[in-house]
Amino acid sequence: MRTPIARGPAAPPASLAAARQPPPARTVTSSKPALAHGRWLWVLLGAFVVRVVAQPAAWLTGWRVLPSFEAWHSGALSYAWLVTAQVTLVAWMTRTASRVTSGAEVPAPRLGGLLLAVAGLYAAAMCVRLVAGVTWLRGHWWFDAPLPTVFHLVLAAYLGVYAHYHALAGARGAREGG
Repeated sequence: MRTPIARGPAAPPASLAAARQPPPARTVTSSKPALAHGRWLWVLLGAFVVRVVAQPAAWLTGWRVLPSFEAWHSGALSYAWLVTAQVTLVAWMTRTASRVTSGAEVPAPRLGGLLLAVAGLYAAAMCVRLVAGVTWLRGHWWFDAPLPTVFHLVLAAYLGVYAHYHALAGARGAREGG
């Protein structure tokens, strides 16, 4: 028996057609996690910006309502390096808070898990620093610096909220099939 000859272009096999399709766009399936996490990111960013602005304000104005210029940092970095790091952090924090709030930040569960661990270790280290500085290491230049330590805890909290967004929203997306 002869096989009939197909006329016209043959359709590609289904597996090839599927391979040619662009991958589906990854988006956040619900804006609730984005909004809830985004609000906290903005609050923590605001607290950190207050810290960044308050240190030079204390130096320039001499306002008694603000702690002294020296109280704002432990001296581990020169002020020039500190400001450079702070401006870089504020830029990154602004970008990530904007992306999370708008839903443009694609959740990455693995990144979330890693960042949760880093944030937890960071926060634990700063808690030890704070307790040690007010107890057995009082007077040590790095440990006896409660104000910078509190703002390190703000940064650890920001990182924790950002990580939680990735871990939680990523896990929800996986459960919902997205």
